[in-house]
Amino acid sequence: MEHVPVTGQGHVGVCYGHAVAQMIDAFRFSHATPVGDVNYAHLSSPMEIAADGMFRTGADGDFDDGSRELCPIAETAIRRGTCSDRRIHDLYSNREASELNTAFSDAYYDFQRYVEARHSVMGLEQLQAEAERRGERLRCELSGLSANMAAMLVPTGRAMGVLLQEPSYNQAMTGLLSRVCSGRARHHVDNRIHCAEGPRNNGQAEMAEVHRLLSQPNPQPVALKICQNFLSEGSSYVGLTATGAFTPSCDKHYLLVIGRRMHNGKCQLLLRNSHGDDDDDNYSKEWEPHHGNIWVDESALGHNTQRVFTLTGPAEH
Repeated sequence: MEHVPVTGQGHVGVCYGHAVAQMIDAFRFSHATPVGDVNYAHLSSPMEIAADGMFRTGADGDFDDGSRELCPIAETAIRRGTCSDRRIHDLYSNREASELNTAFSDAYYDFQRYVEARHSVMGLEQLQAEAERRGERLRCELSGLSANMAAMLVPTGRAMGVLLQEPSYNQAMTGLLSRVCSGRARHHVDNRIHCAEGPRNNGQAEMAEVHRLLSQPNPQPVALKICQNFLSEGSSYVGLTATGAFTPSCDKHYLLVIGRRMHNGKCQLLLRNSHGDDDDDNYSKEWEPHHGNIWVDESALGHNTQRVFTLTGPAEH
């Protein structure tokens, strides 16, 4: 993970996109060509992976509402290649990704409600004209978020109006991001890389699988679907029922395991979160955060882990 920096999802629920992006980049950087590469300047965009993956897999719900199926998203990103995160950042300059998402989401759903209320009394040309008018307003708003970037990155008002008429928000966001994700901004990923899910057994088989994967030659980061409440509430929190389902109070989350150690007689695992590099992220005093990574007890993690995922190469699956 030397060349894969800690990322922050802000207030956009794309933890699964961050997990996939970092898994893909870690795999690329740790394998020789043609499976991998050393283009460290290209870091994959979590937001684009999430929006594009949700749209192309036909998943229900908006891309930014959290817990998703990880492997279909990963396979889509591998098949299509990944977009440069730096280019996506150009869309909102040094501000929060959530500002871009909120502005675009509000405009999209406002127009959808407008169409629902008036489609019976307005003709198609009138609705398209209204979409273009709102698209121009949205273009100005997004241009304000991205004052440092070239004007070509923001769609015209007419193009923005077309996006507002897309049948799903995921498709609309994919269309917006596609303007900055074409050509050199999209990086090829070897299609022989695949996403695999490990066994499931109420946390016990999951932890055994984590250790098995970390013991492999050239170990890769391991993605987990967890109940993240234990990160703030400590080892007493148990987020799984006896059958392995998440409890009703569970806040579901994806993150990575990137290391392990023995500490004070306990096995601990090093987690890579997607909440930025701030150590003051309401973590329990039982855990040891360090600039976006956090050491936790294996036993506590096992009581809150439901699923395990990893990427495998052409000779590994």
